[in-house]
Amino acid sequence: MSNNVRNGGMDSDMDLFAIEPPSVPLSPFFNVTLNGDCAARGVGMRNRGFGTIDMTGSVPPGSVIVRAFLYWAVIRGAADPVSSPDGTLNEVDITGTLIATAGTPCWPFQSSGALVDVFRADVTGIATDGSNDLTNFPSGLTNGAPPQSAPEAFPLLEGASLVLVFANPSLSLKTVVINDGGVTFANDTVSTTLSGFRASNSPQAKTFYIVADGQAVLPDDQALFNGMAVAGPTTSLRPLDAFNGQDGIDAGIEPGNGLWDTLEVDVSSLVNEGDTSATASVTAQIDCLTYIAQVLCVTGTATCPVANPQTCCQVAVEFKTQLVPPALASADVMTEVFFTQAPVVEDVCPEKVIVCGTVAKRITYTAVDEQGKQCRKEICDERAFQCIIDREDANEGDSFEVCGFAVLCEGTPRLQNRGTRPGFPPGSKPVDVFWKVLEKNIVKVCVRRLSCNDCKPLPPPCE
Repeated sequence: MSNNVRNGGMDSDMDLFAIEPPSVPLSPFFNVTLNGDCAARGVGMRNRGFGTIDMTGSVPPGSVIVRAFLYWAVIRGAADPVSSPDGTLNEVDITGTLIATAGTPCWPFQSSGALVDVFRADVTGIATDGSNDLTNFPSGLTNGAPPQSAPEAFPLLEGASLVLVFANPSLSLKTVVINDGGVTFANDTVSTTLSGFRASNSPQAKTFYIVADGQAVLPDDQALFNGMAVAGPTTSLRPLDAFNGQDGIDAGIEPGNGLWDTLEVDVSSLVNEGDTSATASVTAQIDCLTYIAQVLCVTGTATCPVANPQTCCQVAVEFKTQLVPPALASADVMTEVFFTQAPVVEDVCPEKVIVCGTVAKRITYTAVDEQGKQCRKEICDERAFQCIIDREDANEGDSFEVCGFAVLCEGTPRLQNRGTRPGFPPGSKPVDVFWKVLEKNIVKVCVRRLSCNDCKPLPPPCE
């Protein structure tokens, strides 16, 4: 196997690409302001499926880890299903969320098709500020074979990075911002804008670049912050190659193929008092890289939090249910309306969130058959609904989740299509029956932006 450097041994089309589709641009994921700080470290895991991220010394005594996120990436065949999102951290099983699928970073099998799946898991309460052991992650080989000479064996695990956000009352007020996604590219510069902070006087700031598939090759990759090179050629930090796979090299993978970087850079001199945004960039020339996440920790001033209200819609759902056999007119018809499953967000448009779902109605009545025999019968009917929630802060592509739902009002059932059926026993007077029941019900659904970790959807009222 050749390496993933774009050289004369590579396919000519591959030599020309900038961003290799598909891609998911890095976008805001997490933002918090607290007395505390952040830390991040990583490990390369190609042909292993296991590794250790040692956070010892990264978190000051007296701190409390308030959030922890683990990122990892896996290369798979284009025709293969999405890579398994599962792994084990500190002997606890975890399942990641697929946040991006990107083009593969220039390995020879790219010509036959391959993709990179990028995962993120919230590991708060599992990760520690000491040694963090990762095991059972998807890897076709687990013998540590050198990436260049090992046989192709999907899936190919790239590596993992752990990001810790911690509180400490003795530390300055800081804002921690995380953008994430997945973009594979070469011969180009890919950028992301970090926002949601206000830098303090004489700000202290550090940032972390999480990048997959870096190799120690010819002078090549650069990290930039606010347009200034901060690592790689022309700088004193990793002057040959900003993304040389250092996390893998530190884990004992051969120096030319570490394939994972969690690059920390002090960018205090590049942030000015009052700044509310910053731009981080990765430039690649010969090497092909997958840009996964950017973390910024900057001293700031207290800012008014961005509101994330719960907003709701109400919609009338009309049932027109045929009663077969028909219902005895002189007996009560009872109905019960309920959700069989949680509603979902169908789409997000500018200023609108579209929600859809289904509700069911259980109808209990006295049925009359063709011979006039009567018995209690229960039937179920189901209707779909859609409603639109007005959100001035909604933009196309934003993430919203359903946080609550309920049947707000059950209408009175109205019987229609009157007819008769024989009485029972035979010879008795015919009885009046109805063949249809109508009922309007009002349902209510509420949503919030991003994750509703503190308001999980309600279970349905009946199984």
